[in-house]
Amino acid sequence: MLPLITIITPTYNRKSLVKKAILSVVAQSQETPFKREMIIVDDGSTDGTEQYIQEYIESHDAITYIYQENAGV
Repeated sequence: MLPLITIITPTYNRKSLVKKAILSVVAQSQETPFKREMIIVDDGSTDGTEQYIQEYIESHDAITYIYQENAGV
């Protein structure tokens, strides 16, 4: 079993920036002895973040999307 690296990405109304973060993680091509996962925690975005990144969420099983009502800092 490979060791796990988890990338936790909080976001709030930054759909284009979170998409860049996803693309960066997905584009990693260097072979490593680690398994990667990405967890995106959306703090109540109202800019359509989930719909904007939906194709990546669906096509990469290592990406988990969590939505919560806005809790602020």
